Amino acid sequence: MNIDKAAVKNILIIRLKGLGDILLSMPAVKALKEAYPKAGISVLVNREAEPLLLGLPFIDEIILYNRQKHGGLFGGIRMLKEIHNRKFDLVLDLIGNPRSALITALSGAKYKVGTMHRIRQWAYNIKVEGPKEILYGARVHLLAASKCAADIKNASLETEINIPAAAEESIDSFLFKQGVQNQEAIGLNPFTNFATRDWGPENFSALSDELVRAGNKVILLWGPGEEVEHFKSLTREKILLAPDTDIKRLAALLKRLKFVITTNTFIKHAAAAVKTPTLTIYGATNPLAWESADSRSGYMLAGVDCQPCEKNECADLKCLKSVSVQDVLAKLKDMPGNPAKIK
Repeated sequence: MNIDKAAVKNILIIRLKGLGDILLSMPAVKALKEAYPKAGISVLVNREAEPLLLGLPFIDEIILYNRQKHGGLFGGIRMLKEIHNRKFDLVLDLIGNPRSALITALSGAKYKVGTMHRIRQWAYNIKVEGPKEILYGARVHLLAASKCAADIKNASLETEINIPAAAEESIDSFLFKQGVQNQEAIGLNPFTNFATRDWGPENFSALSDELVRAGNKVILLWGPGEEVEHFKSLTREKILLAPDTDIKRLAALLKRLKFVITTNTFIKHAAAAVKTPTLTIYGATNPLAWESADSRSGYMLAGVDCQPCEKNECADLKCLKSVSVQDVLAKLKDMPGNPAKIK
């Protein structure tokens, strides 16, 4: 089906769930805005993603999926009615799960674009064929945008987060009080909700000690519910604790770090969005799907025979156990500019 671009006045992009995944979909959203500059661009995301998208100039409206309001049978019907009543001309489903497929199918849009899933492709009249190889997530989303008549030949893969002045000032004040200059400290993110991405607090704390002994200032990055005090109890050298942050202040802090060492979590993608290089320690997930083209960044991959498996649980975890602190230090030494000052 060919799209009559002149007839498209309102566009909905659906990208529910993970914050990192939502961030990686933004190049596709931007490409659609460039393809349809006079059309309204709305995005449907989980409620917690709203701060991530606020202030981005290529988004006209953020529609929030609220589990309390839209969960269950009656909540789901309410969501379907809300979307149908908006009278979108084009809907692009970038997640392709049962909920998003149903929303797309019943949206009333003339153009319904989504992946050629063997079960859910019925929901779409313009189908996106998945790539034959593993590609960076942002590039995969751009391929979907191209099915909406967006020109992606010169589209940027860079992501971005709009940071308000108040968030910048808050983080500047924190760093000043800690005696840390801009681009001086290394951020350390040892926390994850997935066992198959967890390198372990013992490894991260030992790495932190080595970084401090090498002359670095290290800031522990954390979020609600994470075992910060336990982690600090494992360290022998001084580690600074990041302040309590929201998404905007977290982005402001990441922007002021010279480097971030992390597992494959939202913090990795947020750091990339503010142009801070990263070293990512991978377990079950495939770095080809998550690594940008930033030459200043890198990743650790043990390369065991079962990796990547993309599982969330594993009784063995040899992919992570096979990566030692010394392996990470050696990798840091070989990275451009030796940012961790490893001798």
